[in-house]
Amino acid sequence: MSATYARWPALAYLDFLKIVQPILTTGFSLAILVAVPALAISAPASLAQASSSQAAETLNQTDSPLSSARPPSLIERITAGKRAEEQWRQAVEEDPQNAEAYRNLANALAALNRDRDAEAIYQRAIQLDMKDEAAYLAFGEFLQTRFRLYDAAVLYQQMVKALPESAIAHEQLADSLMRIAPEDWPNLDTEIEVTYRRAVLLNPNQTSSYYGLSAYLARQGRFAEAMSTLREIIRLDPDNEQIYDALAALPTRNGDLAAAATIYQEGLAAQPNNSELYVNFVSWLLSHDRNAEVEAVYQKALKQMPGNRTLHREFAEYLAETGQLERAIALYQKTIDQNIADGYITYVRLGDILFSQGRNAAAKAAYEQAVLLSPDAYGKLGRFLESTEGIDAAIALYRQAIEQPRVKDKGAFYNQIGRLLQAAGQTDQAIATYRQALSLPNGQNIHNSAEPLAKLLLDQQRYAEALALYERFQFSFSSDEETLENWQAALRGLGRTAEADTLLQDVQAQRAAASEATYRRAITLSPESGYFYDLLGDSLTQQDKSAEAEVAYQEALRLNFGVFRTRIKLGKALFEQGKLAQAESIYQQALDLFPTKDRQYFAYDQGQLYKYLGELYEATNRPVLALEFYRISLEIDPLQGLVEDKVAELLAKASDNGATNRASTEAEAKETMIKDRE
Repeated sequence: MSATYARWPALAYLDFLKIVQPILTTGFSLAILVAVPALAISAPASLAQASSSQAAETLNQTDSPLSSARPPSLIERITAGKRAEEQWRQAVEEDPQNAEAYRNLANALAALNRDRDAEAIYQRAIQLDMKDEAAYLAFGEFLQTRFRLYDAAVLYQQMVKALPESAIAHEQLADSLMRIAPEDWPNLDTEIEVTYRRAVLLNPNQTSSYYGLSAYLARQGRFAEAMSTLREIIRLDPDNEQIYDALAALPTRNGDLAAAATIYQEGLAAQPNNSELYVNFVSWLLSHDRNAEVEAVYQKALKQMPGNRTLHREFAEYLAETGQLERAIALYQKTIDQNIADGYITYVRLGDILFSQGRNAAAKAAYEQAVLLSPDAYGKLGRFLESTEGIDAAIALYRQAIEQPRVKDKGAFYNQIGRLLQAAGQTDQAIATYRQALSLPNGQNIHNSAEPLAKLLLDQQRYAEALALYERFQFSFSSDEETLENWQAALRGLGRTAEADTLLQDVQAQRAAASEATYRRAITLSPESGYFYDLLGDSLTQQDKSAEAEVAYQEALRLNFGVFRTRIKLGKALFEQGKLAQAESIYQQALDLFPTKDRQYFAYDQGQLYKYLGELYEATNRPVLALEFYRISLEIDPLQGLVEDKVAELLAKASDNGATNRASTEAEAKETMIKDRE
């Protein structure tokens, strides 16, 4: 089995749960949406002193001193992708018949969003070795991440023909058919069931096929068959606790909670030492208001596995959450005495309870032990000291933490010190401390230092210094209303009133300009990617550079990217320039190119297209067409208040003019449009 396929059994289980969860009432389509990094990148361009109980609550606001590595930037990802492309191109040149090299080259091109090139190379890899499962699977995953689910199904259908004895091929075809609309595939339901059953027949030991088949049967309301299919997994994988979650989900969906609980009990009898299954059962009980049964499950679990750290901690947390604090303390202490404490978190939880009861000495001892085990506990201990021994004790602890090599995000503790100094009225010391945080190399969460520092400087009317911070770290600030108001205050304090008045627009423009620079750099590195031209067009549109956006979108289309969506944006760019005839032509092309398959993933774009056409017809004095296209847009996407206003405005005008709605249906609107174009 290929590495690419190795994760699919887990996906099949998740797919199953998505179908049988009670929240899914229609069962129309599985429609598993896979993550698309490209969309995530483009999104911005398109669119304490206190009482003991109070102090204990504030302790939950922990600042972790450990930080994860910074994710690679877009340019870094492109650079890495280019290196991979060069490596595999060389491999292809050295051995033109190497299907694996072609597949890896296609993967590299896909990572660079060079979809047209990647698709051609995937196809070449398959042509070189029609029996290569990995090539089909990689190409299929590529298509799915581009929301081309119908095309993925067609590909897997070809895979089945090339590999008629492959269980993986049949399962992938059935999985992909589960994700497309019934009208897109003749005899869809029959083919799904037949294909899953064929996959099971070809490899009776592949549990993911049983998950898929049971998910299909559940979607059809054939719950008894779905249950019996899932029970086959127990025979094949008796130690799999997930199967009991899936089995219990079926009667849960139908409201038969007693039957679901019986299934979990059956699982516990079969897997008495599976702590995860006990935890899952408790979670299910709590989610269905069967709290009275929870303790019995925990007691049974601990009797069966008396040395299990996780179960002891989970039970103690449950006791604490239900107000049984003394029992929770005793259980935490028991795990400590028996050397089965669940790491530093046991001491932190114990400290929290003791602190809430005012048993400060014992709480402090627990927090101090937690710090010895992990620097993540410094935040808890610091807040405890702040509440019980005062600011100086907490500051001393945070300074100690900063000196610890284990602590990676030292800036978090400088910020805590700055906050405490600021609360104590030691403003100059607080300012110096925040500056220390900002001076750290590779500082994390810079705005946590820069924002409070800028506010302190403003309070002292040190406007130039505050403004320097806002201008230096503007891309790290949250850009919320308070931040912008403070920024404006710095400008006004320096007499720069006009700049303050236009600050919001200027910041947005600067950020769009920064995005533009990034995408132009991306294009320099990967000029064959229409995706980056599309993003460039979006950033130019944000800056009202419609003429330049037009050029970028045209280039994206030349590179065969965003055939439908990019045309809509191109039409809008033309409209904004007053090129109304050209805009109408492009919009009409987009209408003609609306995807005939996987339409559900393009509904928003379709609604926008009809809205833009409504705007165009209104601008060209064709109110009947404008009204009809606005109405169609609202049918597709009802949550458009501005479009509703447009419809009301046009209807009012028609009434004032004594006119009637000559195009009350979409068909009449199209007929009017044809006459206008003639």
